[in-house]
Amino acid sequence: MVLVSAALNPSACYDFDAEVLILHHPTTIAPNYQAMIHAGSIRQTATIQTIMTKEVLRTGDRDLIRMRFMRHEFILVFKS
Repeated sequence: MVLVSAALNPSACYDFDAEVLILHHPTTIAPNYQAMIHAGSIRQTATIQTIMTKEVLRTGDRDLIRMRFMRHEFILVFKS
């Protein structure tokens, strides 16, 4: 949990897009894969909903993915 200024206009979300680079993974990563997201003091499982340009991801791959938190929405605040 964090306190943020209302001026930042925070909003809670279940889904988010992320650009990922797979440094090392012994198998392929496909939609429905569950990963642990570490963001500040938050740790929560999220599921890959879609991979934008590939069917699966392997070691060394980079792509944009859409993920969905499993249990609770999360407030995302980005600095410009």
